[in-house]
Amino acid sequence: MNYVKKAVVIAIFLLTGHTFATNVIALWDVVPDQIIEGKFKAGVVAFHETGVDVEFKVNGSVITTVTDPTYNDRTKVWEYWVELDAADYSDGAITVDAICSPEGSGHTARNLASITLYAHSGKSLTTGVDVWADCVSGDDVTGDGTEVKPYKTVKKAYDSA
Repeated sequence: MNYVKKAVVIAIFLLTGHTFATNVIALWDVVPDQIIEGKFKAGVVAFHETGVDVEFKVNGSVITTVTDPTYNDRTKVWEYWVELDAADYSDGAITVDAICSPEGSGHTARNLASITLYAHSGKSLTTGVDVWADCVSGDDVTGDGTEVKPYKTVKKAYDSA
């Protein structure tokens, strides 16, 4: 399309009040599958020319909507974030969702893929026992997972734990 045609199209949109629908740009600022033992700030970096509102859900229930980015001292980033407290959940997996909606109408929201975090305030997710593996001197048959008699493979150590 030449420049004259482009100018005419732009002029028509400006004169008629038409606007283009645009999408929110957003991503999690959280490494999934982390174990959280206390308070944890889960954040989303999101942009849209009209502004963004981010609705956070945990295990399917809305916990809050954040309308403005603020400084997250965990990530050192200005973002939309929610503070989760592991003590509010049973030990185990929690699913966190974020829906990033542009302010104003006619634009497209972005539903971020769910992330899983593991609440661990009750300390029931680990045995407290170290399991050793050594691919050079270990043995998956005669080893017992101790530092003196390690397993040979990480898989055997994982299965043992």
